[in-house]
Amino acid sequence: MKKHIVAIISYVFTITLGAKALTNLIKQITSDVEAINVFVNFTSYFILLVFIMILLKNEIKTDFTIYKKIPNKIKSIFTGYLFILFGNYISQVILTLLGRGNQTSQNQESINNLLNSKYMIFMLLSILFIPIIEELIFRKSFFSLLNKFGFNKNLILIASSLAFGLIHVVFNLSIGYDELFLSIPYIVSGLVLGYIYIKSEENIYTVTIVHILNNLIASLLILFVI
Repeated sequence: MKKHIVAIISYVFTITLGAKALTNLIKQITSDVEAINVFVNFTSYFILLVFIMILLKNEIKTDFTIYKKIPNKIKSIFTGYLFILFGNYISQVILTLLGRGNQTSQNQESINNLLNSKYMIFMLLSILFIPIIEELIFRKSFFSLLNKFGFNKNLILIASSLAFGLIHVVFNLSIGYDELFLSIPYIVSGLVLGYIYIKSEENIYTVTIVHILNNLIASLLILFVI
């Protein structure tokens, strides 16, 4: 239980005080805002990824041993991705009904801008390993921790999804409370990913691959289509 608490605290620390300290440090070297954002994003998340994978290495190994024996892996991944697409559609319908169908969260705007910058390759690499961190935190750690306290699976699913959604917008509320509405796609994604995690008997691999696949395809669409 302690390692899951440490994992969650380290995640919160990294995206708040850690990121701020690193930003101030990089500002002493360059004033290029894009370079600062990319470097802080890539470096902080990479360090966090290594730390959490070491911290949770036993569970990661155990899940992999079980995952190797699971049949129809491709089918599970494909089905999970279809669920994500359906969730995205539902999110867009909800935002449209709320009159915010054409709005994009500040978090997504930042990602779009960095993907279209000269630092695109670093952003793509970040997009590949950030889902690993998020699944180890919002699925593996959240579920494992709250399971120990005897919480109902549905309550854990809702709590982890709300946390997952709000963490993507909470630091941008200073620009307007519309960001709270724009957390809906993230919350819905959290619900879908949590559902996949539960159906996978809380094995981290299928849900992580689905998450990576979704982020990668969305990024490639931003780069080459949209």
